[in-house]
Amino acid sequence: MSNNILNFDKFIEEKEEDFITVTVYGVDYKVKKFIPAVVPIMMARADRAKTDVEKSKLNTNMVMYSMDALFGPKAVDEICSKGLETKELTTLVSKVFAMINGKYEDEDDETEEISDDDNMVEKSGGKAKK
Repeated sequence: MSNNILNFDKFIEEKEEDFITVTVYGVDYKVKKFIPAVVPIMMARADRAKTDVEKSKLNTNMVMYSMDALFGPKAVDEICSKGLETKELTTLVSKVFAMINGKYEDEDDETEEISDDDNMVEKSGGKAKK
């Protein structure tokens, strides 16, 4: 018998799952501790985009797909129905990615509070704008 078959399902079954807890609007969500595959795929597509409009659309789609992959569509609908704004959605996904990658540590506590300052964008001339 030839070894020309790759059983990737077996690899996936044997993979240990690790989770983090993300609290949004007072509700704890159990999120798998991995970056969804859609992220690097969408980043590569955005890099190949020919126009800024196309790049922006691909980056927006990446955030939306990532949110669904991290939390699941039902939880995303629940979170968004409570008034989550677009800039907060982007911040939430970024903070979850940082936590997954071990780049976020709060020395005093294992929780993080997201403020309006997290949504500031550096503009030319050193001024920040929301």
